[in-house]
Amino acid sequence: MVPTSTFSWSGQTLTSFQPEVLTAYPGLLCVKVFKSWTLFPVGLTRTSRKKHKVTAVYWVFADIPATLRSTLTSIYLAVLCKTADVNQYGYPKVMEPLLRDLKSLEDDGIFVPSLERSRIQEHEVGPGTFPPRTKSNYALHVNAALSDTAEAHHCGVKRQCPISDKLSYFHATSGYPPDVLHDLLEGIVPFELALSLNVFIKKKYISLQELNHSISQFPYKWNDKTNCPQPIPLTFASRKSIGGNAHENWCLLRMLPFMIGDRVPEDDAVWQLLMALKDVVELVMAPVHTDETLGYMESKISEHRYRFLDVFPQETLKPKHHFLEHYPELTTSFGPLVALWTMRFEAKHRFFKRIVRQTGSFRNILRTMARKHQSMIAYHLHDADAQRPMLTVSKMTQVAVEVLKDSIRESFARKFPRTEVVNMTDKVTILGTSYCVGMLLPFGSTGGLPDFGEILQIIILHESPVFVLRLLGGWYHEHLRSFKVEPTGEIEVILHSELKDAYPLAAYNTADGRMVSLKHFICTSD
Repeated sequence: MVPTSTFSWSGQTLTSFQPEVLTAYPGLLCVKVFKSWTLFPVGLTRTSRKKHKVTAVYWVFADIPATLRSTLTSIYLAVLCKTADVNQYGYPKVMEPLLRDLKSLEDDGIFVPSLERSRIQEHEVGPGTFPPRTKSNYALHVNAALSDTAEAHHCGVKRQCPISDKLSYFHATSGYPPDVLHDLLEGIVPFELALSLNVFIKKKYISLQELNHSISQFPYKWNDKTNCPQPIPLTFASRKSIGGNAHENWCLLRMLPFMIGDRVPEDDAVWQLLMALKDVVELVMAPVHTDETLGYMESKISEHRYRFLDVFPQETLKPKHHFLEHYPELTTSFGPLVALWTMRFEAKHRFFKRIVRQTGSFRNILRTMARKHQSMIAYHLHDADAQRPMLTVSKMTQVAVEVLKDSIRESFARKFPRTEVVNMTDKVTILGTSYCVGMLLPFGSTGGLPDFGEILQIIILHESPVFVLRLLGGWYHEHLRSFKVEPTGEIEVILHSELKDAYPLAAYNTADGRMVSLKHFICTSD
């Protein structure tokens, strides 16, 4: 995703966003316009895929809550163009209408009455091993690339950025947030997993057949079951990649310690590299950061780089390793990077692919896709019932509080003393996230480590979800980079709104006990 422009307003007409404007007007709402282009086939056959490949450009408002920004109806279409036309005429020509509109916003602004700006906290992070590109050396690289026609690029630069040419406050060196989906989950992770698994197989810790059997027979739960990894292909070592999509690779990295962790010695250098990569992914995917977590991320990225070069000296660092070095600094500039990844844009493509399959015609296909998309957006904008509800429950049962188990009834009575009847359910969906009985939720912390609570019951009280949790103590297992959980004997009743981290997790039974592998780093500081 690429921010193409930034502008601000607060009950008055303003021009493009400038840092000094935020100081003068602390109530401003800062809105960033994002652009993402992804080439994707919409055809039905091999021939039509090549002929009808399309480039799509989307934009979103960045200063709305991430739960709203991730909905497909909050992702708006800007440009649809045949990829062949992009190759023939280039991005400056294709993007000209969009850039013209953005320039108008930049110069003239728009008037929006009384909106409230969300604050963004800055963090100071030192530079990594690879110095970031600056505006001055970028200009030198552009001039060198344009003057030397014999070379395809100079230091990775081929030409001037067309967006920087048109917009005054956008620059290629400071306007591009990274995409963790392609950098990590479909870049570094499958690459290093392939290298590491090849070493484990050569050391006879496990065979490829045993590994694939573990992958196929592992008792995945809930979201992990939806995103379970595919078997490792026979050619993974020569390709230096395990293949798979982002969610599958992410799931494999998280579940691999449970599958083969007991077969790998604790002092194995390759295993320590892989676990350092797991730490980095968890930190990058964190939805909340502090100065401490950013510093920890920087140290973990540095540790991962040193371990990689030590274990695989014959391999060279890829450009995506270079990008990873700047993640702490980029997180300071753009906020948590998981909120900027292109995963939701990939999901947006499905809407257009479905249109093509349903119409069965490629005649003026771009106009058909654009018109149907705009009709869908208009429907959702003007029909309040079409918006995604905050709370979705499929089945509820009304129960008297007095018939609940003693421990649950006592905890519930302390929280809601004058409630006699409640509605109970086994599953609830809150802002697109599903919660089921048996899932684990992060709850509190002890000694800087998160504790967990297992959902025993889900209660709907005054249209608000309430979780009855069996509290679990958590001990960190260094070798598996996971938490071993054991019940404390306590019951807690908590509202969903009181959770600091609301992402549900699954516990798995292993030889070392009941274990939980995080999807992202949990910030335990207040």
